[in-house]
Amino acid sequence: AWTEAIASHEGIEPLLIAGRDGRGRVVLLLPLGMRKAGGVLIAEFLGGKHANFNMGLYDRTVVSELSGKDMKALLKTVADRHHIDLFSFTNQPLAWDGQPNPMAQLAHSRSPDSGWKGTLARDPETLFRGLLSAERRKKLRSKERKLMEHGNISYSEAKTSQEIDQALTAFLGQKHDRFSQLGIADPFAEPGVEAFLRSGTALRPGDVRSPISLFVMKLDDRVLSVFGGIIHRGRFAGMFTSFDGDPAVARSSPGELLLMNLVRMMCEQGLDTFDLGMGDAAYKENYCDIEEPLFDSMLPMTVKGHAAAMAIGTARSLKRRVKASHRATALLARGRRLLRPRAKTPSIDESSP
Repeated sequence: AWTEAIASHEGIEPLLIAGRDGRGRVVLLLPLGMRKAGGVLIAEFLGGKHANFNMGLYDRTVVSELSGKDMKALLKTVADRHHIDLFSFTNQPLAWDGQPNPMAQLAHSRSPDSGWKGTLARDPETLFRGLLSAERRKKLRSKERKLMEHGNISYSEAKTSQEIDQALTAFLGQKHDRFSQLGIADPFAEPGVEAFLRSGTALRPGDVRSPISLFVMKLDDRVLSVFGGIIHRGRFAGMFTSFDGDPAVARSSPGELLLMNLVRMMCEQGLDTFDLGMGDAAYKENYCDIEEPLFDSMLPMTVKGHAAAMAIGTARSLKRRVKASHRATALLARGRRLLRPRAKTPSIDESSP
């Protein structure tokens, strides 16, 4: 769905690599894409900036036997066949679901961001008592009661086509308003992104839920917050979230209220891991106490590739230093606030978000 909706807009040509063993069985899949940048042909994982973690698929029975030399030989073959100057593999986990990442055997550097996850429990209330202070839980209950003065509050997964359409439409509108307030271009308004999200959240015949699940908090029929993610093999992997920016609503923290109830739903469904992806954010600290280090691999294949690798590596290193500096991060946020346009927001009494 991402390839069909977005790849062509970003000048990316899919390059799907299948590695086989001596008996012809596929034991390795690398979902790559090629793009030109300044005359340099770069191959990287599909998904671009819309992806959290990047990693190939490997047969568990042979992955432990793959050496760095094997990976280099495979990539050299691909580069020669397709005239690739540089392999740029960013935001890779060292392991996934207990399976080591063979790419970690190649030369690499620390990614600017880490991933964050937490362990779920069968009893959500016991989990919350361990994660949130009594004062924090009391404040959230108070905020929820305040919203209840304006109508009925509900938390649910969007399961019908109508519910999914309402949730996704509200999400896109809330993100547009939020980015406008911050003075940042809305990445969800870029060509193909909405089509990708609608395809990923669409119900397929016979499926219990859509590939990307949407969870919503509502005040009567008004969507106050949306959280989208993928549920697979006992893990909830968060992808995106939004909340209504109306000050009368926002002061009650609808995004955090939905997040807490989403954790509750995942506990009740018997999931083991709650993953909120890469990047630091205050709301992640409450539920994700396990850091997953990520790494970048720049593998130049030509002279042009070496020059591009140095440029990309320098930019990633600078980003890592900025994110590690609270002062630099604060200055960047202040600059965005100064540039943001002033806009009127609807009041909570208006019927639509």
